[in-house]
Amino acid sequence: MKSFSTSVLLACAAVGAVTAQEYRATLSGRVVDQQDAVLANVKLTLTQVDTGAKFETVTNEEGLYTLPFLPPTVYRLTAELAGFKKLDRTNVVLGANERIALDLRMEVGATSETLTVTEEIPLLPSATASVGQVITSAQVEKMPLSGRTPLALAQLAFGVVPTNDPRFTRPFDNAGPAGFSMGGAPSQSNELLIDGAPDATGNNRVAYNPPMDAVSEVKAESFNVDAAYGHTGGGVVNIILKSGGNRFHGTLYEFN
Repeated sequence: MKSFSTSVLLACAAVGAVTAQEYRATLSGRVVDQQDAVLANVKLTLTQVDTGAKFETVTNEEGLYTLPFLPPTVYRLTAELAGFKKLDRTNVVLGANERIALDLRMEVGATSETLTVTEEIPLLPSATASVGQVITSAQVEKMPLSGRTPLALAQLAFGVVPTNDPRFTRPFDNAGPAGFSMGGAPSQSNELLIDGAPDATGNNRVAYNPPMDAVSEVKAESFNVDAAYGHTGGGVVNIILKSGGNRFHGTLYEFN
């Protein structure tokens, strides 16, 4: 009886350990000066635009930094070091499960001076071999969608082929929104997630369709090499919910 109870407890612990996948992003890179010499002990502060939440770190002796476990949203990155101008990098957009490599170049000057960089992050990711596409928050808000079901937006990504009847993608439908093939795999053999947590029934239909207004982005990955994933014969679709902000806002609409 004791060995049976121990086995049950171990089995429950194993199931609990794989119930969710990491959906947050990681920002890393190297900080150098104008002569490409690495800069150590640079203070880096990543600030979430909507909420003001901050993530901080410093570069090591090789000028390298890493900021892990970042909720997908828009950030502002600053770099500070005595004897150098403060670097202000705006519009740092991080998506679900993205591994972004962002190198920074600082200029000699007074710390009271600020060098503002507004260029966007390169579209070609170099820190991971995973292949996917993000349906951004702007697309979620503006894209016409007859069924008001966010999972249907995954069909806009490359490598995704719909196999469902387009009439049955309403919020209360389970099979229709999940009826698509990813990367040539059989239809309805994909892993469906909400913020990294499983959102599928036993037969791989979607379990819950959140309201469109609650969705920040939809990440569709036809090929994923991250060790946290792999519970599927096809691809992975991760619906990321909005984290909120410091201003009160809402939406009024009618769906008929």
